[in-house]
Amino acid sequence: MSDAQQGGARRLVSLAPSATDLVVSLGLVDHLVGVSHACDHLAVSDRSRLTRTRVPVGTAAEIDAWVSGAARAGEALYVLDEAMLETLAPDLILAQVVCDVCALDGRDPATLQQSGAPWLNLDGASWEGLKRDLQAIALHCGVDARAQTLIEEWVPQIPGDRPTPLVLALEWDDPLFLGGHWVPEWIARAGGAHLLVPAHQVSPRASWDDVLQADPDIILIMPCGYSLEAAWQATLRLMQTSPLPQTRAAQNGQVWALEANQPFSRIGPHSIEAINVLAAIFFPGCFPPPSTGAARQWYPAV
Repeated sequence: MSDAQQGGARRLVSLAPSATDLVVSLGLVDHLVGVSHACDHLAVSDRSRLTRTRVPVGTAAEIDAWVSGAARAGEALYVLDEAMLETLAPDLILAQVVCDVCALDGRDPATLQQSGAPWLNLDGASWEGLKRDLQAIALHCGVDARAQTLIEEWVPQIPGDRPTPLVLALEWDDPLFLGGHWVPEWIARAGGAHLLVPAHQVSPRASWDDVLQADPDIILIMPCGYSLEAAWQATLRLMQTSPLPQTRAAQNGQVWALEANQPFSRIGPHSIEAINVLAAIFFPGCFPPPSTGAARQWYPAV
């Protein structure tokens, strides 16, 4: 058993933003010697970056086409700086195995498994999975009690006995992908019911016919990795170029653009904020409204 496994990890490398967020929440930011290019927590802004993306900048459709083509060709979306990894000599590498599109996949034998350093793959895609990942990091770093304290503090607001709104989350806008992984569970924890996709399934493609037939009460526009402003611009485009205005949600002013990057596109400490934002949208008379930096409501023209 390695020192990392015994709770002695002192030099950490994180190759996923979700892992970095969990490390920081445990008070272990000083242990992080390197992070991925996408790790955006302010506390690690000065850390060495060990990965870079090959995904080009473009429209949603262009990005999807490029990623799909790379997948068919067996080409990597992300590149790991193996020389820097060797120089940093971490006690433990943190990676993820939830989504091979969002970050470097910790199962790739050509990268992490040949590095020679101990590594821990995080696979949480649910509330229980989030807790397991947090506890696993804490165990490797010898701070088990901190994980338990955080878990006890992460208590989302749970609505009381009220009608359940029917919700549809759009996780990509061109082509359409519906919210999957933890998103349906977060919606359920906030008091809603996500349509078409059961909890903990991979985000599926969909058609506008699917959306129109589902006819949800509320539609959430939350493209993966998008800021609130980018999600709002996607919402405006959809209102001009898609059947979205025909939905009951749009006609009732219940289309919401969401800050997706931290709260929804990854699982971690910000998941509590995500659930509370959803509860505020679903039950406006029972909870404070979401902040202007978290959500923006689209209203039909009068």
